[in-house]
Amino acid sequence: FYVFIALACVVWLQRFSLGISFTFMACIATWINDSFAYFTGRLIGKRPLFISVSQKKTWEGFMGGAFFSVFLTVILSFCCTQLWPSSAFTINLSDTLWICMPVIFLAPLGDLIESRLKRFYNVKDSSGILPGHGGILDRIDALLTVLPWTCIYAFIIRPLC
Repeated sequence: FYVFIALACVVWLQRFSLGISFTFMACIATWINDSFAYFTGRLIGKRPLFISVSQKKTWEGFMGGAFFSVFLTVILSFCCTQLWPSSAFTINLSDTLWICMPVIFLAPLGDLIESRLKRFYNVKDSSGILPGHGGILDRIDALLTVLPWTCIYAFIIRPLC
């Protein structure tokens, strides 16, 4: 059910005129957050975020992921709009911020939920597809919380603004 909701969100977003842009921005913001949280945490991480769920996640990694996901997605949005104004990936600054700001909290939350589920079921990998990397679910866990937010914004919040 958890995975199905996120996948359904991708389908729903594609029916929306800016669906490709919103899906693209949600994915990019999430992957930037995950990547920079990992690298920042590895380089300067000292204080654990939630040691009972994941021993390797740190507050420093959280802050690094947050900063770089917002900073780089805003730059990407600006570049896409300026360089390719008629492309399918044009997205304004307001939409970018509405999508990427919640990623600061939702991406780590998705990561922690998936880590907690693996601990609950006492498994190291969520599947055998990517052994040693936590499984396939570990690659998309943050998107499982970000994509529903993107749908909520696109279909409920944005029309009201």
